[in-house]
Amino acid sequence: KEQPLILVIYMDRMVLSDHESMEIISENLKAALEAKGVNAVTLFVPTETQERIECINPVIATEEQITKINKLIADIEIAFDIKHDLTEEDDKDTTQA
Repeated sequence: KEQPLILVIYMDRMVLSDHESMEIISENLKAALEAKGVNAVTLFVPTETQERIECINPVIATEEQITKINKLIADIEIAFDIKHDLTEEDDKDTTQA
């Protein structure tokens, strides 16, 4: 069986939180991949820096790329950690009394 490409899409956190926009983006991406016959797994990762897409082919990945894949997985686990609720309190400086 063919191994799927891994598409890691770093998107602005605010865009990812807009469920309507994400539904449209996801549907369009799925349609485009299917039209091209691409076997891919897509992961959306929130970012507050530059938006980008990384494509990883696990079949030909080097040891360095495998390390990067493992880091991406760790980043995704942190980004989607359901135990951490981002609130306005997170933005406040807690060092002041």
